Amino acid sequence: MASRWHPSATDPNVYTTPFDPIEKITHYYAATINPHIPQWSITSGAILSSSSGTYTPSQIKSAWKTLRYHHPIIAVTINDDGTGLVYTSPESDEEVERWIEETVIVVVGDDDNNIGKKGGRWVLAHQRVPKTGEVYWIPEKREVVLHLPHQISDGIGSIILLNNFLKILRTGETIPAPGFGNEVGRLPPSLFDTLGEKNWRHEKNFGLNDEMVKTAEGISGRFLGNESIAVSIKDGVGMDTVPEVPYGRVEHEFDEEETERIVKACREIGVTVTNAVMAANALAMAKYGDIEEEGEKKEKKKERAISNLVSVNYRPLIEGEGKLQAGGNMFVDTFSVFEVENDNGLKDFKEFAKEVKEELSKWKNNEDYISYSPLLAHRLEEVAKKGVEEGDIGNSGFVVSSLGIVEKYLKEQVDDFWFGISVASVGAGCLFIWTVKGRLRIAVCFNKSWFEEGVIEGFVDGVVGGLRRGLRV
Repeated sequence: MASRWHPSATDPNVYTTPFDPIEKITHYYAATINPHIPQWSITSGAILSSSSGTYTPSQIKSAWKTLRYHHPIIAVTINDDGTGLVYTSPESDEEVERWIEETVIVVVGDDDNNIGKKGGRWVLAHQRVPKTGEVYWIPEKREVVLHLPHQISDGIGSIILLNNFLKILRTGETIPAPGFGNEVGRLPPSLFDTLGEKNWRHEKNFGLNDEMVKTAEGISGRFLGNESIAVSIKDGVGMDTVPEVPYGRVEHEFDEEETERIVKACREIGVTVTNAVMAANALAMAKYGDIEEEGEKKEKKKERAISNLVSVNYRPLIEGEGKLQAGGNMFVDTFSVFEVENDNGLKDFKEFAKEVKEELSKWKNNEDYISYSPLLAHRLEEVAKKGVEEGDIGNSGFVVSSLGIVEKYLKEQVDDFWFGISVASVGAGCLFIWTVKGRLRIAVCFNKSWFEEGVIEGFVDGVVGGLRRGLRV
């Protein structure tokens, strides 16, 4: 497979690549629609095991340098015209040291502002999106947080990077001779060059044949034509609304005992925990989508379906080391429409969870859906552009993403793990699902410019309550 990264015509140490379809739509939905924040960003945080002791800033910096050698994606930036990615291979130790000083942040408190005791969730909620990868070290909490532009990594890719960083930190590994210079070959490929038809760069229909075009257009037409149920945004929010910092985040953690009951109940009806949480999310959106912070409801919407972008990780389909590809965006979003009601009202939870499973299975197990994604993303961009021109934000369910069982990727011993994302697109939000240390967690990330925090808290309570009632746990 040929590398997607090409040396610059003017500087042999600079390598560039155009955005692939996922990177492009991610960038478009942030920087193009709302220039106040350059893009979405991913945060993966871990509380180190108490048995690991502590580390000095010098050790953190050394490990970060070694991580860049193995995974140069953490030093990739976005080009000036917002059309692709750039990596510059350092020519000297001084250049590497400057990058380290800019991207390693040691968080310590003082008598007046003891932020070092507040932890990574608080610290990262107050940060702007970085130009390239950053690592935060919070010694008072023994906490490490990776902060990455979404264009250079998806969620699972960030967890693998975090694991590899912690391993380097634990072992004290350093860069082998001769050092930097050949690391460019370790920049990740595009998913679309790895799986699917691999003809996505063709100008005509992204390389799809007529039958595949018909299928893809049918998927996009149903998704984009659905007037989706959605959580109510604040009055007065428009395309020119400036995103707020700190970002909003509401998390719920189930204890180990309840998590076991949820897993058992899901197994009994033949669905995954992710399927069940997604069903609870869709049904909660139908029930709570119109609530106001004061608890008053607007007139009930007529829509009976939710349009959901659901992120599907395709690393499991990649052969060899690609199954644990660190960094990069190795996912596509499903264009799913879930009918949440029938003639008798809201659907039965368990049957609906099975419908969710069937929909996601189509995408997970068929590479054709990867091939459809460039055309789907293009259609989404067209609709978004029209919305910008007309000042119409539009409605959709929150993007849903499951990280699965975190220990599948985070092998290093930690006391805790958390995940988040900064949300810059108008009216958007994300619901994340993961299990760590035997505990199921659900987190909704949003921007306080679009949503009242009380509304999101009510929605999360609705998802949690719906999951419990639906599974009878």
